[in-house]
Amino acid sequence: MLAALLLTLAAANVPRIDVAFALDTTGSMGDEIDVVKEKIVDIARNISAGQPRPDVRFGIVAYRDRGDVYLTKTFAFSREIADVQKTLRSLDANGGGDEPEAVAEGLYAAVHELQWDFAKDTARMIFLIGDAGPHQYPDGKDWKKVTSEAAEKGITISVIGCSGLSAAGERVFEKIARMADGQMMHLTYTRVARASDGRKYSVLNEGGKTWVADRELSESDWKKGGEALAKEGKVRAAASPPPAAVMEAGPGKNNLDAEIAGGIRAKAEKLGVSY
Repeated sequence: MLAALLLTLAAANVPRIDVAFALDTTGSMGDEIDVVKEKIVDIARNISAGQPRPDVRFGIVAYRDRGDVYLTKTFAFSREIADVQKTLRSLDANGGGDEPEAVAEGLYAAVHELQWDFAKDTARMIFLIGDAGPHQYPDGKDWKKVTSEAAEKGITISVIGCSGLSAAGERVFEKIARMADGQMMHLTYTRVARASDGRKYSVLNEGGKTWVADRELSESDWKKGGEALAKEGKVRAAASPPPAAVMEAGPGKNNLDAEIAGGIRAKAEKLGVSY
């Protein structure tokens, strides 16, 4: 009986975090969705490396826009990372067509349709991941109202802006993050280019800015992002990307997994977790 009581007390002291992804799943988001699909196990392992090990649940809301196969799809919170990965792998990038998407509806589903843990010591956070601002319909959800409701419930919203996000969309995303005590982040995309002497070097694009390294950067380096690497002197700003002719063939990479893991770890550290 004493052992059971000690286990119960230990479980009660474990830092708890509810994490929801409000994920744009329109056609232009294929690369980003693929990263979350393939890296969610690594993300969970990264977060679980802390002491004490945090208890994290993941929930998912996929959103598109009116006229698509669906407007929103909500998948309940789960601690089982295999189930979360299975859900993510069921999603694909399709639909869309115009720039704005059903951002407000996606946030509404995340705030109101997921069964959040509202215990005092549980941290609650949403990652809004998309490349387009909200499509405001006269009879649709209001992103300002939904964001305020999230803040009232103690749910922070951090926004990860993806490639192609317009200036107008970025302004809205920045307001959402500010209103809900979150962060506005930009994904870093990287490609490898080849100089005339045969030397390979990394090219990073982040929030409309281009950064160029003198050499090919390691994964642990480029995933830090252009701004951070510029402070370390490892990349320099460029007026525009190199011509396509010098870029190596194949898809580029992005650091969505690092942004998500870093955001959750920062939240865990505020709860007393050490990494």
